[in-house]
Amino acid sequence: YQRRVHGGCLISISCKRRFMANCSTATLLAAALLVLLSSVHAVEPREQATLQSKKKKKPTYEVVKYYDRPSPQYYTQGLLFVDDNTLLESAGRYQHSQIHLLDLGTMRTNHKHKLSDKYFAEGCDLVSVNGEDKVVQLTWRERKFFVYDKNLNLQRKENYPAQIQEGWGLSHRVDMENGQKVTNLYMSDGSNQIHVLDPSTFELKRSLSFYHDGKPLKMLNELEFVNSKLYANVYLSSKIAVLDVDQELVERFLVGWTS
Repeated sequence: YQRRVHGGCLISISCKRRFMANCSTATLLAAALLVLLSSVHAVEPREQATLQSKKKKKPTYEVVKYYDRPSPQYYTQGLLFVDDNTLLESAGRYQHSQIHLLDLGTMRTNHKHKLSDKYFAEGCDLVSVNGEDKVVQLTWRERKFFVYDKNLNLQRKENYPAQIQEGWGLSHRVDMENGQKVTNLYMSDGSNQIHVLDPSTFELKRSLSFYHDGKPLKMLNELEFVNSKLYANVYLSSKIAVLDVDQELVERFLVGWTS
């Protein structure tokens, strides 16, 4: 989804899975969640020219429900389901940043934690760390991870690795490493790189670089994994890049709903 967008209402999308997004007069938040895989397109090596042109099938989706959102309108940066009736939302802007749970039945926020005025909150994720559910929240240029328990009690803050200067989007996936299943965080910073981190220590394991038409695919923003592919919206566009993080390739693009 676009990261600098104010929300006016909530919209629920169904396409094999259901997703939630914020919408505004300019664009719908969480466009990365609107669509799932359609046909898989052939992919060239990552630093070579363009993706093969094939006849494209339009992804389909169904709007199953709208949720009117009362004031205040949050500057949503991270948004994901905790359960069928609860969203975890990270809201940004200096002096207004916070994280909370949003009850879709009452549209009330619960377990709210407000950040200090010096922080600009960004993406967030709910991830299991050593058998316990943890909420990880990013900050934009302050280079801090905020770690909470599932009720959003702040437990600690950690610095970003030296190689990462900004925090934008966050997701996670269970990967196979040395024959073992390991949970990794995947983090964007507005460049063409996706950083892979240990969710316990925030140690940087590796950084992946993505190219399209021989050029770095910059402004990768909000992240969501769908069927092991990483969906990343391209900030300031309606494009959603479908990334193969195992091959370090841009598979194809989806176009978000802009009206």
